[in-house]
Amino acid sequence: MPKRKRRPAPPTQAKRAQPTSGVWTKALFAALGAVLVKGADMLDNLDRLPNAVTSTAHHAYEWWAVDQAWSGGWTDEGCIDCPVPDVFITINLLVRNGIASGEVQTPPMIGKLPYPHLLIDGKKVDGTVTGIFYDYVGGRKTKFAAFTLAAHGNDRVITVIEDPLGIFPKQPGDLFKTGRYEEAVEAAPAPSK
Repeated sequence: MPKRKRRPAPPTQAKRAQPTSGVWTKALFAALGAVLVKGADMLDNLDRLPNAVTSTAHHAYEWWAVDQAWSGGWTDEGCIDCPVPDVFITINLLVRNGIASGEVQTPPMIGKLPYPHLLIDGKKVDGTVTGIFYDYVGGRKTKFAAFTLAAHGNDRVITVIEDPLGIFPKQPGDLFKTGRYEEAVEAAPAPSK
């Protein structure tokens, strides 16, 4: 049987241009050179990448979850018209997803408690934080006082509801913001559930 002749390609179809071996050779040597020169750095960066992504995601979540208007340092120290000028209160507060945590200090605590501060556990609902001042005594959570902290413009007004040891000021006082929430994030313990 006679051989069939191959038909030529129609003129409308363009032939694919085949890359020359020189381009591929140059690309291969460039990639090999980059790996040899910066290979350790490339592997080190690949090793750090998951931690960097996790850290960035954590910071973004903290920024979104932390109530920046409420979190931070608050005090009435330096108040000129305070009811009791020598008794002041200092609070480091962190409000995250409506849960308040932190610590509180006041000078009368020094004589009545063996530790210089109490912890805060509370909830923020509609512009008011309601909670307790507590610490762990004998491995158990012990409540020392109850309080409300309400917004009053840019300041906060604290009212101590229960205070059996008498270590907090009796009248409500205006608290002024003294620090950013980043400082309170580092100082405050993890919120209890």
